[in-house]
Amino acid sequence: MIKDSIKLQINHEPDCYGHLNNSLYSLYFEKARKFILKKAGLDEEKLKQKGIGVFVVASNYKYINQTRKYEEVKIDSELIKEGAKFIVKQKMYNKEEKATGKIEHCLVNLKTGKPKNLNHLEKILNLK
Repeated sequence: MIKDSIKLQINHEPDCYGHLNNSLYSLYFEKARKFILKKAGLDEEKLKQKGIGVFVVASNYKYINQTRKYEEVKIDSELIKEGAKFIVKQKMYNKEEKATGKIEHCLVNLKTGKPKNLNHLEKILNLK
């Protein structure tokens, strides 16, 4: 398991209700996702050069409290292995919890389009 956090400022215009539109949360979670993948040694550009793709197979977000423009938020991310895929669990918050996310990934052989076994990553990433 690998954990890390990143601080971000909300810079998008609010929707007609004055808060961040639900469709934009994924942009902020994506920044945090890329940050933890790189920290874990899963740099997507380097893996692509080796013929390996990091594909998102599912994502799920839960919106808990409103997030407004110019708020600074922290996103905690946790990378864990689950069977043939790995998952990034995330929580966005400041004084209160704002949203959570769960993004499931698999590694894919870019030549064959087939999923790759994650066993060799366990030693590198120390995922359990």
